[in-house]
Amino acid sequence: MRSEEEIFTEFRPLCAILASGPSSEALARLGQLTAEAEAGDLELVQEYLVFPAQLHLKTRARASAQNYTIAILDYLRSLYKRIRLTSLFLFSDVLSSCLALVSVKTSNTVPVTEDLQISICDTLRTMIRASRDSDGGQDDRGGAGVIFTQLLTSAEPSLKLPLSHLVFTSLAWASEDAAPASVVLACLR
Repeated sequence: MRSEEEIFTEFRPLCAILASGPSSEALARLGQLTAEAEAGDLELVQEYLVFPAQLHLKTRARASAQNYTIAILDYLRSLYKRIRLTSLFLFSDVLSSCLALVSVKTSNTVPVTEDLQISICDTLRTMIRASRDSDGGQDDRGGAGVIFTQLLTSAEPSLKLPLSHLVFTSLAWASEDAAPASVVLACLR
């Protein structure tokens, strides 16, 4: 069995490029490498693979082209379609970054387009499903997983408030009169 260091070696240069700034080419190549890698290996180094996306969503999304932010969310979604989410921190960080991106009403707020709404909803849904205990979240019979275990066992509202904000935000998007069917479906899923 290979160590985390050995597994991450092939991904490190691309993650370093992405951590230093947006690069569509590096993101596409990282997505391609993760699609070709063993799911078990990816699961072991998921914190490292997700870090550039976390950094972008938290600090650069407002200043970057929205298509790049959507590509970042697509990368996360494709990764978590293949592996199990094992870190509550990763989910809560991505969730809070996405909510901050679409919730703040200031002069530097990015316009919340239909594509961004759909991408956020689909990515967070994929991550929630990937947190179940079996099959990377693909089996509805899976266990509670890292997210729901924390919700059920913790008296601390650390995840309850952001999740309720996500539900409120997605229902608000779905109930807008001018909301296209694709946005409504993504929000309700």
